[in-house]
Amino acid sequence: MEAQKITCEIAKKMDAKIVAEKLGMRMAKEKRNEVWFFYKNEKKASLKIDTRINKWYNHSEGYGGNTLDLVIYILKCTISEALIFLSDNTNTFSFHQQTKIDLQTEKKYTIMGVKLLQHKVLIDYLISRKIDEKIAIKYCREIHYKLNSKKYFAIAFENDKNGFEIRNKYIKGNLVNKEISTIENGSSKVAIFEGFIDFLSFKTFYKTKSFQMDYIILNSISNVKNIIPKIKNYKKVLCFLDNDKAGKNGTKILLKNHKVSMDFSFIYQGYKDFNEYLMERQE
Repeated sequence: MEAQKITCEIAKKMDAKIVAEKLGMRMAKEKRNEVWFFYKNEKKASLKIDTRINKWYNHSEGYGGNTLDLVIYILKCTISEALIFLSDNTNTFSFHQQTKIDLQTEKKYTIMGVKLLQHKVLIDYLISRKIDEKIAIKYCREIHYKLNSKKYFAIAFENDKNGFEIRNKYIKGNLVNKEISTIENGSSKVAIFEGFIDFLSFKTFYKTKSFQMDYIILNSISNVKNIIPKIKNYKKVLCFLDNDKAGKNGTKILLKNHKVSMDFSFIYQGYKDFNEYLMERQE
């Protein structure tokens, strides 16, 4: 396939993290909105990418800039040569651009298969989020699908209507339909999470503990009101929603409608969610 020619403006807006990986740079760690890479053969990572503004800075040399600057800096090449490099890799970067597609409304996808979670790329992504591999394999699957004639794969977490929440390094979405996921163990207690990554984070953090309780994963904070009838028979409801405005409002709704609901977000106070807390603690 012929390489897609790009301009300097397009190059500057390309995802700096993805480009750094295509340049062969070794990632040291990823924390919140910062991704650190090793520059050359250094032992302590000095090149930081701020994913909020898509800019990078090398603290060891006091130099930084946009994505195009990064290619020029690492390859020691001209602007024209950098654009050729990025043009030759456009198809690779298109996987990242898929995050702009709403799979639920697009309806132009075909599920090709669902199997045991085993692809190294997906496992490595979960490990980068500090999720225990065995726990992930127990609760998740691997899904392969075609969207607009292109093939993709992702981690799949099944919901109660045979749909899937999907996630990989570059996309967060769902296939078939949007619904909550319930894991029933015949308990009088239930723990509630916004997303399955936080549920997996909880299971990882307390993997040496044996909690006998049910779990509800909302898969969207908008599903909070929908679960109120479902939790009415539980004697204890543990809320592990996000520490942002939407999560706090969701917790208030649960506390208001169920007297035995308890807010457990204090465990990861100061962090957006359980996974962010887990990643910080593991670091």
